Amino acid sequence: MGRQTAACLQVARRLRLHADAVLRFITEHVVLFTNNLVERTVRMPKV
Repeated sequence: MGRQTAACLQVARRLRLHADAVLRFITEHVVLFTNNLVERTVRMPKV
């Protein structure tokens, strides 16, 4: 098995294991799809 295939399988296993948390934004509408708002508040403003 190649290195890339092993990495893909590892990601697939982790997604399957944590599917409820990864897809939570579908069932709970208070959870945002992205964290862009949080990233904007934390990121330093450009001068």
